[in-house]
Amino acid sequence: MKIPPDLRDDLADKAAQGLTTRQIAAWLLDEHKIKVSHVAVASVLRKTGKARAAVAGAVVRRFAEENLPKDLQRLQRACDQNLELLEQAQARALQAPTFAQIESVCKLTAVVLKADEHRRKALGLDQPESKSHAEFEGIGELLGLNFKNDHEGPTREGGEGGPS
Repeated sequence: MKIPPDLRDDLADKAAQGLTTRQIAAWLLDEHKIKVSHVAVASVLRKTGKARAAVAGAVVRRFAEENLPKDLQRLQRACDQNLELLEQAQARALQAPTFAQIESVCKLTAVVLKADEHRRKALGLDQPESKSHAEFEGIGELLGLNFKNDHEGPTREGGEGGPS
């Protein structure tokens, strides 16, 4: 005997409750007088699961198509605003280099880099954008540091590794 289509959701619910295919087959016999093997129950559950997965996948894809572009646009606007604030802070710090101005530039740089990292992750990009590195090098210059590619670390400009 076949399992009627109107019982397929009930089968899926029983499986979700933790019943085995043998227990579901016994339930079908007791409650609905339908004698089927546990293999038949497993087959119906597999087909029902595939159908539900396809519907769920379509729902998720549609939601993502409708909402993700808006979210990415908002994230891009936030990144652009952060970068603009950083550039303004850098300009102020270059005009009047105080500790507070330099500290603001450093903190804003961290925010810009973190926001850019989130944006890149959302877009599926792994490598940092060269603009972010340029901003970071700009801070090194602002702080009077010269970042070398060897492993000596940052040094003050005008000197060879020591204080000037």
